Amino acid sequence: MIDAVALFAKITNGVSIELALLLFSLIFTRWLAISILLPFLGAQLLPSTVRIGLALTLSFITVIPLLSHPLTPPPNL
Repeated sequence: MIDAVALFAKITNGVSIELALLLFSLIFTRWLAISILLPFLGAQLLPSTVRIGLALTLSFITVIPLLSHPLTPPPNL
C-alpha cells in the first residue's frame, strides 16, 4: 500500500500538506473573487457552479507549478 503523505511529499519536493492546502485555498479565493467580479470572465452571465469550477481549474493550473519547485526563503541581503 502506498503512503499518501510520502507520495505527496515526493511529488511536491517535500512541501507539507498543510502548506499546500493553505497555498491552494489562498489562490482559489483569489481566482473565485476574480471570476465573480470581472465581466470578461462572465461575471453575471455564468451560473455560480461554472464560476466555481473555473476558479478551481485556474487554481490547480496555478498551484501545480508553484509546488513542483522547492519553496526556499530568499537569501538575506
